[in-house]
Amino acid sequence: MAIHWFYTMDNDGETPMSRALKSGHRGLQEVMMRQELADAPDRGAGDTLLQRAAYWGMENAVRKLLATGADPDERDITGETPLHKAARRGHTNSVQALIESGADVNEMDSLGMSSLHWVAMNGRVDVAEMLLSAGADANSRDYAYTSMTPLGVAKLMGYDDVADLIGAYGGGY
Repeated sequence: MAIHWFYTMDNDGETPMSRALKSGHRGLQEVMMRQELADAPDRGAGDTLLQRAAYWGMENAVRKLLATGADPDERDITGETPLHKAARRGHTNSVQALIESGADVNEMDSLGMSSLHWVAMNGRVDVAEMLLSAGADANSRDYAYTSMTPLGVAKLMGYDDVADLIGAYGGGY
């Protein structure tokens, strides 16, 4: 069984969950806690084949489903698109397939988070680069819990490389 992304350690021995808790920002902590519950495999994978393939990082399945007409912007019960799931979990190949299919990189989920917000929370600079290169809004604002931009989230989480990249694309606080 794969370790949940919330508890995957980075090179500094930190996890997205530990960084959110250390940040002291209640809104950020609440988003993480809510998403942890929503992202359990029995619920978080979504109801459609594309949602599930994106969640699990099954690039070939994602590509085949998109080629046969699956909607890259379909939403599940939590308002997430396949891109939210793939980006949050760091599935670069599935993210690339969804971007190539025309997925909207600026969609917000029901927590008010864009895919770039989730990447700012998990510290994946490679996925951040993919999203920003595809036109992700570096200044989008989480309207539900934190009122923060992706750069603000990355800085608060201590992911300076992600924050620097978002800043290079014109992102601010």
